[in-house]
Amino acid sequence: MEVKDTGQEEMDMGFTPVPDGTYVWQIMEDIELGASEDSDAKTFKVPLQVDSIVDGDSDAVGMSANMYINVIKKDGDENPAGGKTITNILSRVGLVDSFVKNFKKEFGQKDGSLKIPPDNEKFVNALILKLPGNFLRLTHNIQTDENTGRKNTNWTKMASIKKKKLSTKDEETDDDKPNDPDDSDENGWVD
Repeated sequence: MEVKDTGQEEMDMGFTPVPDGTYVWQIMEDIELGASEDSDAKTFKVPLQVDSIVDGDSDAVGMSANMYINVIKKDGDENPAGGKTITNILSRVGLVDSFVKNFKKEFGQKDGSLKIPPDNEKFVNALILKLPGNFLRLTHNIQTDENTGRKNTNWTKMASIKKKKLSTKDEETDDDKPNDPDDSDENGWVD
């Protein structure tokens, strides 16, 4: 490898966005809640990988993209659209009941719902632990930013998918086994 100054101010890194379409995406590990350095904004980064094609490019299987979900606005207020997106993801992958069960004591409402700050540490950790391995059916298109020329993924539709969640060891979980209500995982989580 030759190391020398290229003389270029910028370069194209060759990232190819997933072509427009509808795909089954697997939620991957490394979900993060990032904080802005110059405001109170907080945004979830949810890594995704194409598992199969519903309507799109056959070469897309295995390609990756991130879903960015702003949950705290620049002024520090909750972003209702971001909260709705997180709730929709939990609903589409079948985790709403588990989240309500595990957070109802602290954040439960009279109507059976939760009112939880999206940057609550326990909630964030639960998302990081429980979402990876689940699947979503997502439709998107690629939009080019007029100012920067950067290509961005615009998520337009989300749906449930009937596919078993994979464990971190890539083995199918035994969804038919009844849960013992006193049987929680090492983090105290009851499914």
